[in-house]
Amino acid sequence: MMIERHDKLSHVRQCRLLGLARSTYYYQPQPASDVELVLLRKMDEQYLKTPQYGTRSYATWFLRQGILIVVARKQLP
Repeated sequence: MMIERHDKLSHVRQCRLLGLARSTYYYQPQPASDVELVLLRKMDEQYLKTPQYGTRSYATWFLRQGILIVVARKQLP
């Protein structure tokens, strides 16, 4: 870690000097939930069958499975 406790330089100043957003410095990664892992596994399996699918095709495929997925532009019915 390049940012450390320092008497003369605050964390804010150190982040600025490094060109690093403070939110990046304070970010704590969250582990993936069980639901997310199940969805990723299903998507991996489907990708092996149909690698040509894009986001809309995956959203439709999930909808057929009974799983509602929100696509960045709009929500499918």
